This record gives sequence, structure tokens and C-alpha cells, in this order.
Amino acid sequence: MRVSWVLVAVLVAGCASPPSPSGRALVTDGFEAGLTVWGAGHAVPGDAGNASGWLVSRSYERAVEGNASARFEVDGSHGTATLWLQRPVPAAPDEARDVRLSLQASSDAAGADIVLYAGFDPPGNATAFIADAPDHAAGRHALAAGSNWQPEAFTWAMPTHGNATVWVALGLTTTEAARVVVFMDDVRIELQPA
Repeated sequence: MRVSWVLVAVLVAGCASPPSPSGRALVTDGFEAGLTVWGAGHAVPGDAGNASGWLVSRSYERAVEGNASARFEVDGSHGTATLWLQRPVPAAPDEARDVRLSLQASSDAAGADIVLYAGFDPPGNATAFIADAPDHAAGRHALAAGSNWQPEAFTWAMPTHGNATVWVALGLTTTEAARVVVFMDDVRIELQPA
């Protein structure tokens, strides 16, 4: 399986607030302004880097609030696949934090799980979304078919570390070789003192 990175270059998205005096930082994103602050990653068997059979983009088809959302599409031609968006979030170094990632997800078809990630480095491949390690945590939740928006969330108890950046990622992994389209919106990333 080849893993490659595509930097999504649409207009800037996401609002980040610096840590407040209470030490809480908040990032919200409804993808209204695009996906530029997000990088896209994928792990698609047999994909030779030509981005065939999958797409991560901004969409106006469906949204929780506003007019836009992130759209993840896999056509099923490569078997199972994992697609994600990732971004850095500033964090105070040498302080333990609780990193909470929440969003709303929607899909008309079954066959996909939502994957969430928080760590000191960006996820390097699909296995980063499977198990926790000392430097990251991952969450995976089955997404029920139906166009209704479903809340997804997870929290990582980030240990004390000298790194001033936390990476978060959200995406989908397909559970069968079928066409799957998933929309994600209303992303909230919160860093709070532990």
C-alpha cells in the first residue's frame, strides 16, 4: 500500500484562538472558507499517486451550518481505503493537555468508519488511526447510513511534552469495496489543561 500526501489548496479555513489565560485553546471549522489549513492524506491500495478513485474536497451539497462541508469520496475500485484531513494546532509546550476533537458526519451509504487522531506528529499512514501509542491517540467509530448528521468525538489525554504543536486528523476508512461518500462539518478542536 502506497501512502502519499496531497496538500489541499483551496482558500483558507478554520479559526484558531490562541490559548486564553485559562490555558484553553479552541479551533472551529465549518469549511466555509476552504481547506487550505488542512493537508490531506490517503492510504489507498494500488494507488500509484495519481489520485484515482478517491477525492477529498470542499462541498456545498450538505452542511450542518453555513453552506460548506468537507467531502470524502472513495469509488470502491481499490478495495478498502483511508482518507483524512490533518492540521497542526498550537499548544503550550511542557504542559499536559486534554485534546478533544468533535465533528458532525453524514453519509447516505454504509461501509465507512469515521477515524479521528491527535498526536505530536501527523499521522503517517492508515495504521495511525487503529491504535493508541505514547505519542498519539486514535478513535474509530462506525458511521450509520442515512443523511442525518451524527456527532463524533474523542479525547486524548496528551502527556507533557516539549512540542508546541499538536496534530489532529479526521477522515474515513472504508470497511468494504464500495462507493462511499461522507461529509464532515462543524469541527471543534479544544485543548484544555489536564
